[in-house]
Amino acid sequence: MKTIKWSVFALLLGMVSLTSCKKKGCMDEAAVNYDDKAKKDDGTCNFKPVITIVGANPATVNVGGQYNDAGATAFVKNGGAVDVSTDLSAVNTAETGSFNVIYSASNEHGTTTATRTVNVVLGQSSFLGNYESTNDCDNFGFPHVASPQIIAGDSPNQVKIESAFTLIGGTIVFNISGSNVTVPPTSINLPLGAGTLDFSGTGTMNSTATVMTVNYDWTRTGLLQDSGACTVVYTK
Repeated sequence: MKTIKWSVFALLLGMVSLTSCKKKGCMDEAAVNYDDKAKKDDGTCNFKPVITIVGANPATVNVGGQYNDAGATAFVKNGGAVDVSTDLSAVNTAETGSFNVIYSASNEHGTTTATRTVNVVLGQSSFLGNYESTNDCDNFGFPHVASPQIIAGDSPNQVKIESAFTLIGGTIVFNISGSNVTVPPTSINLPLGAGTLDFSGTGTMNSTATVMTVNYDWTRTGLLQDSGACTVVYTK
């Protein structure tokens, strides 16, 4: 009977010894001091800040527009909030491109960074403004005005020029898609029932939204029939 009791005691003592021999350390893989050999967490884990970007990522802004950054927040696991610094120096809204906003947060255990991409694109607001135009057009057949104003159209993907031609008025509509411009087939009645001016065109806007080049095809019907093709360069 004593032999059995001593055997049970020895077994229990061995189990206690094995348990006490397990390596202690930080077992959280997100910690800077994570120990992959630890078998028992000893509560010593240390963490760098975790950054959360607020708002859209990537963000989008039109060329010539103002970029307003939504910011970011940071916290430490099992801790409190941490200040976030923001570097906007790379963002340039004067031309198309992709630019990075860099966020960083630090504590005694290290520094964390995060990145938001800002895509600067050509949109309706990029096209709006006062322009001077130069052209190789027939001044009688296609009498484009010299100082047009481009204003918003009837949809977010449209701009237009009203009173686009000397003497005959009329409107030119531009459908925009990125840097590409399309002038849909348009017909303007000429004065005194003299016929119509029919035209369409295609073109592009440059990356800084300062120069738009459009190639037109046009036809005059009625008493003074004529047709031609010409290029108009619009410069802000």
